[in-house]
Amino acid sequence: MSQTQCSRCIVDTACCPGMAFDAQGLCSHCVAHDRKAQKRARKPANFGTPEELATFFDEIRGQSAYDCLVPYSGGKDGSQLLDLLRNEYRLRVLAYTYDTGFASEQTWRNLRQVPRAIGVDHIIIAADGRLTQDLFPRLVEKTGEICVACEMFLYAFALRLALDQRIPAIAWGITGLQLEQKCVFQGIVRDTSRSLGTFHAHYGRILEDLYADDPAVAKAIVTNYFPICADGSALPAAVYPFAILGYDIPTIEENIASFGWRRPTDTGGISSNCGINRLHIALQKRLYGKDQYAARLSAKMNEEGVSPEVASRALHDAPSDDELRAMLDSLGITRTVDELVTLIQAQELSPDLQLELKISI
Repeated sequence: MSQTQCSRCIVDTACCPGMAFDAQGLCSHCVAHDRKAQKRARKPANFGTPEELATFFDEIRGQSAYDCLVPYSGGKDGSQLLDLLRNEYRLRVLAYTYDTGFASEQTWRNLRQVPRAIGVDHIIIAADGRLTQDLFPRLVEKTGEICVACEMFLYAFALRLALDQRIPAIAWGITGLQLEQKCVFQGIVRDTSRSLGTFHAHYGRILEDLYADDPAVAKAIVTNYFPICADGSALPAAVYPFAILGYDIPTIEENIASFGWRRPTDTGGISSNCGINRLHIALQKRLYGKDQYAARLSAKMNEEGVSPEVASRALHDAPSDDELRAMLDSLGITRTVDELVTLIQAQELSPDLQLELKISI
């Protein structure tokens, strides 16, 4: 009998017709991953050492009312990061959530429960509904992508909060793989003046693309939301502990469950917080094929330990027409999914938007 399922990941011939398997039963995606892993082992990325991370935290401890700011969406990564910083490194942490209105119900339970159980202060900033109801539909109708809009404002408000509160560092729950995809190769960035300019330019170009019909709006968003700091020494450092310490999803979920965190079942893909990610994933499958999405899930399983159960649920999830319609309505989009796919396929995307499409899942 011919093989139909990869011996390691969730890729099978149903989602990837014609998939070949090697002598060990691995699909071509897992084989490619192993080759890349061998290459990285010969020349590993140097994000820093645990000793350097501990020294950095010793340096910033006690400089301000809060030692570190953590952008927190209620997901597994942010929850683990709060515990790590508060209980292992003994930092005074401020968690902040940017509420777009799209967090799932279980995510809200996690948001209320976890920071309190870990012992950190937590503030929530509610998004300007008029802005999100304009920006999100533009982004979806241009790319089928959702995540970049949240990331954009999560970053902008994190910087603003850190500057206002004079917090010396912002800690991000980003893995080494995600950092490499963003072309960042340091786990501790003390001088963020250069990266600040890079991120501002990147998001500025995305906004210019989305508001090509009204450039003044794009300019106003950048002016109003993206703080400019003339004194580079006042900028907060950026730190990415997972890139330095490693990242394993099963271990993380077991740990944060002790603080009351529960994995949502009302999100799409492998997301552990977003209530409309199912729309994003459904569009990605329609636009680029289920096989391409399977390849990205395979990478997540190999690189970050996403469980077969979570990956399989993400791969085979098929929202009903009514569910998709409800998600489109929540964004103020009147088009059908078929109309959206046709519209997106006709779009020309800027390099900045193309980069974001490679990262989200």
